[in-house]
Amino acid sequence: MASSWSVDFDKLPSREPQVNYKYYKPVPRKKRERKQLKARTCPDCEKYYAFNPNSKLQESSRHRDYKRPKTPPFFWELDFPEHLEPTDGGEYKFSKSNEYEETFKKYQK
Repeated sequence: MASSWSVDFDKLPSREPQVNYKYYKPVPRKKRERKQLKARTCPDCEKYYAFNPNSKLQESSRHRDYKRPKTPPFFWELDFPEHLEPTDGGEYKFSKSNEYEETFKKYQK
């Protein structure tokens, strides 16, 4: 009778590691499967499609994969900003000239 430890010991590890990323999806390798994915552009291709509006993006684009979601604004900024100002688009931008410091300088004189 084989014990449980000897059965577990004899198992070979799986060859492909299991990736548990939240948004990870492997890109299909077959041409037919890749053709079904939604086409997208890169910054270089946007110039081409801007000058050639008659070309069809879905038929001619080579960029086909699962697009990952964008990170929130300022996600990768490691320093704390002195002051944030809202923009018209609903996002915030860094302000190098801090209005609050200028007002305090007036009162310190």
